[in-house]
Amino acid sequence: GVNHALGGWASGFFNGLLGVPEDDLEAVRLYRLAAEQGDPDGQTNLGRMYEFGNGVPRDLSEAARLYSLAAQQGLDVAQLAMASLYQRGEGVAQNFVEAARLYRAAGERGNADGLFNLAHMYRYGEGVDQSTEEAARLYRSAAEQGDPSHQSTLAVLYRTGQVFPKNSAKAAEWHRLSAEQGYTLAQNLLSQMYMEGDGVPQDYIESYVWSNLASSASDYDEHFLWIEENSVDAVASTPKMRREELAKLMTPEQIAEGQRRSAEWRPTGESAR
Repeated sequence: GVNHALGGWASGFFNGLLGVPEDDLEAVRLYRLAAEQGDPDGQTNLGRMYEFGNGVPRDLSEAARLYSLAAQQGLDVAQLAMASLYQRGEGVAQNFVEAARLYRAAGERGNADGLFNLAHMYRYGEGVDQSTEEAARLYRSAAEQGDPSHQSTLAVLYRTGQVFPKNSAKAAEWHRLSAEQGYTLAQNLLSQMYMEGDGVPQDYIESYVWSNLASSASDYDEHFLWIEENSVDAVASTPKMRREELAKLMTPEQIAEGQRRSAEWRPTGESAR
């Protein structure tokens, strides 16, 4: 209805969509109109503006108030946002039990991030009784929603033997599902697995393809930082370094084939054009 339309136009102002310029102040005005009418989307979006200080002074307490109102109406993204504040102790007193409750509520609505974050809490016993079995179930459920980041994380867990018994073949399967959606981290890790023959038959051309795709992605530095911060030792080199290593092992014909397949590759669901 009207509230939803207001939220849409506000998103347009905030993101520079719908043919309007980015304008945080106008987005805040429209989100506030929707929020004051009790619209959970408006409450959540206004909460985000307060959380990140876009168009308003940063105010985590006000963000928490708005997220809470929307979460009480069952909006999964609001439940997720409120759970995160409880987990971090920002805008509210830190409360792992409440964070886990809200992550669970979001997860029950099919929110993959809610499932993933709840898995993390079961893994480390934060706000719930520690349970590796429940963490494993939830990590898998999050990945099964189709989000490439969760698929790749599940693959890393399988490959490194964390939470799950070590299984490189399953790791390769999940990395491939993620890589085929264009997720850079998965592309790089899958490239290494093909180069080493870990969980898959050794295939330099296939490794070259995935390394080439990962090295051309604009967001790879962000993914490599994630690897370092999480002490994931499943990757030994950047995709550009691996591509150079592979070139020394491949014939000119193999390299040409890898380049051709890289150029023709499209993410899952995207047709060639």
